[in-house]
Amino acid sequence: MSWGYGRYDYFCEHIPSVATCNLFFRQFYGNNQADSGVGIDPICAIPNIGAANSIGNVANIVVCGLSVLVALGIALAAVRRIAAVGRVEFASLSLWYGLSCVLQLFSEGSFLRQGSTALVWLTAVHEGVVASLFWKLLWTALLTLQFLEDGRPASYLALVLPTLILLIATTYISLDTAFGVTSYFETSAENQQNAWLFSLTIIWPAVAILAYYIINIVVIQRVLRETKPLILFTATLVLFALSQAARYALSQTICTGTNAKIDGSFLGTLLETATLVLLYLSHKAITEDQFDDYSVSGVGLTER
Repeated sequence: MSWGYGRYDYFCEHIPSVATCNLFFRQFYGNNQADSGVGIDPICAIPNIGAANSIGNVANIVVCGLSVLVALGIALAAVRRIAAVGRVEFASLSLWYGLSCVLQLFSEGSFLRQGSTALVWLTAVHEGVVASLFWKLLWTALLTLQFLEDGRPASYLALVLPTLILLIATTYISLDTAFGVTSYFETSAENQQNAWLFSLTIIWPAVAILAYYIINIVVIQRVLRETKPLILFTATLVLFALSQAARYALSQTICTGTNAKIDGSFLGTLLETATLVLLYLSHKAITEDQFDDYSVSGVGLTER
């Protein structure tokens, strides 16, 4: 096994429930379907529901369902806030996260057989939603700088247009990877590589959340000068890092230790949902009514 930018060999063999592997499976094996669970010749994977008495990735299925309810609750709480910066935009972010959990339930839950057309389409849309989700996150941070008034057509356009571009582009690349619409994304079982998907679904989210953190720290330091928002945003960043560690570093250990009954995806989803809750509390802490007394002037924030 070799390493390189955009390589998924290690992910698909050693880390259970990496949805992108569904796309490679279809490319390599066509419509030859299997009940083997998510991965390419994985060391450990949860079999499909009904295969070998499996009930699928039940832990992640349950957590995804609960996460959808949490996302809906946060969206409702966000949109009900009065005179809060970015309330509609944050509600949109929360709903988009809920949609990603619905799609994850199918793309990683061992519901559908590997190689099936339905699984490929759901996985492709899931990849697109994940990529576009992080633009919504970054835009909520940019709005706190108040260089563009939220709730206006220009703000909604800036939210929706890049979201659609990322959604459509990532979904298309995913479908092309799986179905071979063109030969551009062709690879092999020995060289599972797709730099585009790697950039859009792994590197871009990491860059977006880091930028989100930096922007909000600037706002806290230059405007609010309070300790609580700083603690909340730092805790949010740490919790997101832990969610990814659980998903990528602990999955195989949990899968092997439970004889392929559960893996680390449920823990990763649980921590990601907790991250969304902290994101809402953090966003709420810096978008109280008094924040409307500040705006961007030049390169810094000045009081109106």
